[in-house]
Amino acid sequence: MRVPKALRGTRGSGLILSLIALTAFSMMAVVVYRVTRAQVRESLQVKRQAQAQALAEAGLEVALNQLYINQSWAAGYTKASFGGGSFTVAVSTDSPPWISVSGYSAAIPGFGSVARSARARAAYSVSTGAVVGAGGGYAMMAQSEAASYGTVNSYSSTINPDPAVFDSNANVWSNAAVLTTAGAVRIYGNAYYYSGTAPSAATVSGSVAKSTYTQTLPASSACAAIKITNDNTTGLSPQSYYNPGTKDVAIPAGMTATLAPGNYYFRRLTVNGVLNVNTSTGGTANICVSSYIRANAGCQFNNLGKIPARLMIYGDGANTTHNFRCGTPLHAKILDKSSTLEIDQTVYGRVTGNRTRVRAGAVLHFDTEASAATVTGVSAATGTWTAGFDRL
Repeated sequence: MRVPKALRGTRGSGLILSLIALTAFSMMAVVVYRVTRAQVRESLQVKRQAQAQALAEAGLEVALNQLYINQSWAAGYTKASFGGGSFTVAVSTDSPPWISVSGYSAAIPGFGSVARSARARAAYSVSTGAVVGAGGGYAMMAQSEAASYGTVNSYSSTINPDPAVFDSNANVWSNAAVLTTAGAVRIYGNAYYYSGTAPSAATVSGSVAKSTYTQTLPASSACAAIKITNDNTTGLSPQSYYNPGTKDVAIPAGMTATLAPGNYYFRRLTVNGVLNVNTSTGGTANICVSSYIRANAGCQFNNLGKIPARLMIYGDGANTTHNFRCGTPLHAKILDKSSTLEIDQTVYGRVTGNRTRVRAGAVLHFDTEASAATVTGVSAATGTWTAGFDRL
């Protein structure tokens, strides 16, 4: 073979070596590129898998909270946006139900999305409502002070949701003092206090007892799920009374609004007119407020179904004062263990707060059905958790 003149001699040998080196470098660059690209893909894959797993677990947590709020909840979610990705939840008809969730990571151009799935069975923690004494339960629970300057008695909404005669099964518990005013029976039931002032025996139809222990008041954990997913923009009619920027609801005097069964997370709820909660055909309305409730004098805050358990009112830890002063009865269960509950009207249901006060002339009719077995928590049952990948 004739070697080209340009490649003869030392210069030719150097050119050949340069070409060989360039070829080798190019091959190494290709290898490095492929390895780096594979590492980037693997890193992105691991990141997306972790995000998808976290989203699946978030979906499970939301589902467990929804089941805590409403044990018959089975609506689930389809690609609900959360944390930059989304999750899907399906709830079975078993009792207790199985929860199947899928988490979907955010899609990355050129790489797409990753899905992780999980499945677990719900496990319910049940409380009997701390029934004490003569079959009652607690009409009123307080951390710092329970006061009845009006009347606290009892009834059963199952027997008659709107009775004319009331019973004496309304027990009151305080981790501090129980206060009453003289002149009449203020508590038709038993009074339990841990420290401080005891009520006069003449103002309590049952017994007065100093407890040797305190009780942990139930927390309004339902608000965690309601804050994420709620019916704020669909359940209130007319919507003009809701400010989506501040999450405030204000019903002016002379005006009427209707609230459908559902979950609501408001900052402030102010009622000067009429607010009808339409539970007459069933369903439950769960209302969480992150600030305060002002149900002002002359207003109407009506639970049309007249079953207190169908209207749950929660405070979300604002350490404030909620005022209930409407001119018509409110049928509800009210819970905010960090705040003061001022009851200056007729309420059917039960109240739990840091301070709970039934003002002079006001009445709390304790629904003894509220002291039946209730769900205090929902978790994933031990040994039922499974996880895996979903193909997209």
